[in-house]
Amino acid sequence: MRTIKFRAKNKEGHWIHWNIKAEIQPRDMRADGDLDWDTLGQFTGLKDKNGKEIYEGDIVDYNGEGAEVIEWENGCFWVGLKGELPALLFKQTESCEPEIIGNIYENRILEDI
Repeated sequence: MRTIKFRAKNKEGHWIHWNIKAEIQPRDMRADGDLDWDTLGQFTGLKDKNGKEIYEGDIVDYNGEGAEVIEWENGCFWVGLKGELPALLFKQTESCEPEIIGNIYENRILEDI
């Protein structure tokens, strides 16, 4: 069973991570500033080829095939290029290892696709 985790940026621009079992909930993180709820993303339960956790809103590259965005919709995590039909996000294999190359909140990479 995967851990249900979330992340969001605070008003100072720092990422805050928590899980639903955390004793300190985001509302109580006043020392870190209020959260920017527009940057809220859920952990997919998967990691990229470098061991980095993949969150909703991350931009990933599949073996040089191009940047794709992770989105949560209809109870599933989806990955897809801007303007194309999305595909379900599956666990990586040796032939298909995603790598996080940014996120939609800090990178403008998708404008070039």
